[in-house]
Amino acid sequence: TVSIRRRELSPIFASVLKPSNAFLGKIMAPAKLLFSTQYDGNALCMFFGLTANKPNTVLVMDTICGHRLGAFTPDAWKNFGDKPYGSKCTTLFSSYPNLSFFPATRDLDGYQLSSKSGIVLGPSLPQATIFISSNLDQGWTLPSGNFSNPSLLPQREFTLKNLEVWQLEEYREEAGASVEDPDDPWEDDFAKFRKKKKDSVLKNGVERFMLSFVGAGNALSVAMHMRNHA
Repeated sequence: TVSIRRRELSPIFASVLKPSNAFLGKIMAPAKLLFSTQYDGNALCMFFGLTANKPNTVLVMDTICGHRLGAFTPDAWKNFGDKPYGSKCTTLFSSYPNLSFFPATRDLDGYQLSSKSGIVLGPSLPQATIFISSNLDQGWTLPSGNFSNPSLLPQREFTLKNLEVWQLEEYREEAGASVEDPDDPWEDDFAKFRKKKKDSVLKNGVERFMLSFVGAGNALSVAMHMRNHA
């Protein structure tokens, strides 16, 4: 489910923000899944459509060889043709050989490039640090002075098992907003952890969302993902 996946990725979400001090001292809402090739297919137009005007996202890619790599991009993804864009706060990460993070180390005109040909981080071909094909299923990566990164994977080219985009946001309490999920099996554990009645815990939105971000969020179904896109 989406919530299980969120808990699995929460160490990346927390660590990828540190180099840029993004959201420093802020209370974070649960990361929101914007796009997944597993649910939304491999169309690049769908990728752009679901991530448009959505800043502060984490691109997560799992390869068929079991490796994981990606990037935190403060700027929203957009179909910008051959013009680079993006913030110097862009940070790459890789699980090979251990989970490591690589913030941008050079001043460039941009750190992202995306068009009908594919998606680039680095920022331009043929020196891209990460390139992803327009079908969102193939790619390659190179060592780069732009991020002072070594090889992000044991081999240059890779095939993707899944590609996702998650948005990170500061928690903002809305008037009358409820965080209760009657189908959430984590609610009882959360209430016991706080040693309070369940109802009083559910009313405490800030604490509930904080715990969700660090790894005990709502056990949402895939339907929640579809509702996010509605």
